Amino acid sequence: MVRLRSAFIIPAIGAALCVSTAKAQTFKGISDDSLRNGILKSVASKLKKQHYSPKQLNDNFSNQVWDRFMASLDPARNIFLKEDIAKLDKFRNQIDEEISQPSTAFFDAAYAIYVTRMQETSKLVEQLLSKPIDLTKNEVYNTDRSKAEYPATKSEREKLWLSYLKYSVVRNYYTLEAAAGGNKSGAKTDEALDKKAREKVGNWYKKYFLKNTNDKSRNEKFAVYMNTITLEMDPHTMYTFPNTTDKLNIRQGAFFGIGVELGVEDADVYVKRMVPEGSAYKSGLMKEKDRILAIADQDGKMQSTAAMEADEIAGMVRGAKGTSVKMIVQQPGAAEREVSIPRAEISDNPNLAKSAVVINNGKKIGYIFLPMFYVKSDDPNVPGCSADIAQEVEKLKDENVDGIVLDLRGNGGGALMECVRMGENFIPSSAITFLKAKDSITPFTSPVVTAPRFSGPLAILIDEGSASASEMYSAAMQDHRRALVIGTSSSFGKGTAQQSMNMGKMGDASKGIPDVSYGSIRLTVQKFYRVNGATTQLKGVIPDVVLTEKNNLSLQREQDLPAALASDSLPLNGYQQNFQKWNYALVKSKAIARVKNNAALQQLNGNMEALKKLQQAPTPISLAAYRAQQQQAQQYEKAIQDGKSMQNNTLQMKASEWTRYSPDFNKRTESQEKIYQEWLQKLSKDLFLSEAVNLVQDMIDNPSK
Repeated sequence: MVRLRSAFIIPAIGAALCVSTAKAQTFKGISDDSLRNGILKSVASKLKKQHYSPKQLNDNFSNQVWDRFMASLDPARNIFLKEDIAKLDKFRNQIDEEISQPSTAFFDAAYAIYVTRMQETSKLVEQLLSKPIDLTKNEVYNTDRSKAEYPATKSEREKLWLSYLKYSVVRNYYTLEAAAGGNKSGAKTDEALDKKAREKVGNWYKKYFLKNTNDKSRNEKFAVYMNTITLEMDPHTMYTFPNTTDKLNIRQGAFFGIGVELGVEDADVYVKRMVPEGSAYKSGLMKEKDRILAIADQDGKMQSTAAMEADEIAGMVRGAKGTSVKMIVQQPGAAEREVSIPRAEISDNPNLAKSAVVINNGKKIGYIFLPMFYVKSDDPNVPGCSADIAQEVEKLKDENVDGIVLDLRGNGGGALMECVRMGENFIPSSAITFLKAKDSITPFTSPVVTAPRFSGPLAILIDEGSASASEMYSAAMQDHRRALVIGTSSSFGKGTAQQSMNMGKMGDASKGIPDVSYGSIRLTVQKFYRVNGATTQLKGVIPDVVLTEKNNLSLQREQDLPAALASDSLPLNGYQQNFQKWNYALVKSKAIARVKNNAALQQLNGNMEALKKLQQAPTPISLAAYRAQQQQAQQYEKAIQDGKSMQNNTLQMKASEWTRYSPDFNKRTESQEKIYQEWLQKLSKDLFLSEAVNLVQDMIDNPSK
């Protein structure tokens, strides 16, 4: 089954750049060198034979892989010395030959030097942190050293690390100070806080250096190396190292969790989202944005999460049903606290499609939220989110809505057929997309229906987090003039489809050598095109009405990713249909004028631009200047969050309910009702939704003549 997977590489539960932290596979008769060579050969074969547009393995490709891998080992260019780079430079034009042979000579040489330099740097960091660091000097640190020179000597490297450690210590000092209530004394520095900050940084790096030089590190770095090769084909072709039995059991549902999604920011693992019906949410003890500082191991002993990957922490969170996991967590600027959360089966029902009704100027406007194009079964014939959307549309019809807003913000994609099936809700049988493989073009048409479920005004709300299948759907509705699209300046820009496949195995049953998996690979195998022949690749979907440049400054788009496939088009004619029932030019012009004069949006855009400039500026590493910069950033962040949430003229929301059935039909439980009402309250203040509602209102008021 081809799935238009999420465009984002998000270090959430169970995922960390697709590099497993599983124990290395070691079997009698199979050496690690043989395993790695076998993996390299298998990956190279898959890329050459099955990738949609495989790049030629030449010196240019070799140079790009060399640069990528060295950057992955030493992103700040403060580990390797210039002499190391000179030694490894001979491999720059050889990696393409090594892939074909296969040979891992470059990886082996780079890793050997890396381990030596990491061990040296570990001692250096311990030495530098053993004494107080002056945080009063007016200095700055450039957090982006990707283009900087490597240090020529160990002395130069020491200076770089002193500057970097000042940055790390001042960050932690500020966090500790904020948790203690701020700088109440007015002192330049506090000796106790300085010592505690240095200890925290030292503990983090002690584990970081150990983790990256231990027995597992070689295979982990090899998985990274393989990804530098696959990602040079395109940003969504990725290799995954063989998993252990524990990982398999987790996928098969043998483990239970607490219902949290983890994210990574500034090397800290934090709670990105809590499943509303998960035990973490129900306990009331955890909050979104909680930093996880420590977690209890199987023996109940607290282990610092410093230098742990998100998937490693997620593995410790999971466990047997009914047991509890203990953690030390901390909100930004607050004190640390210990929590104990029971493990339970996770049901993420609130993350499915749902609807509501907005009362606006005497009209009822339906609202549908779809977080992803999900499936409910491995059987491709069983509908997933398309069936749920159909149910929500029918529910809104029971409410006699005059128009609908479909919210695809943050929808990173999902199953192709769910996207295609969803067409029947708003259009007669029509082309939704065209998928182009190496040697074929396949049209995908929405199901044949007597009439679409809803024929009234439709607006689709998107942002830069809307990707893949959500771009495909919004583009089809836009091209057919069935809907107006409103949102950020463009969607993500992912116009490719991927397929996951297992790779070969090695072994010899006659010699008692078992098969060993080479892992799996997710390959880009197709590109998809709009019904007008254009592609969303790189460009994304451009809204008819643009509200802001971005919804989240930290999110990238496809065009920001290295090695993204080019944008092109297909000569498709006769597939576009015009389902427009409103005065397009008038409605669009009114909406654009309204946005231009919306003071709240203008202020929001101004604050986002100011924060963007502040984030791009060098970071001061004197405590006073760092404190001032962070306080300024926090003010902008608060203003942005407040700006997106209307305080006045809030939307009048009501629950969407079935009226054709008895009140008990699909009735929400008490806890579900509480979550739903909280959701309605949040929606009532949504500035972007307010503009989408205004757009639908204009469509209602200005029918085509």
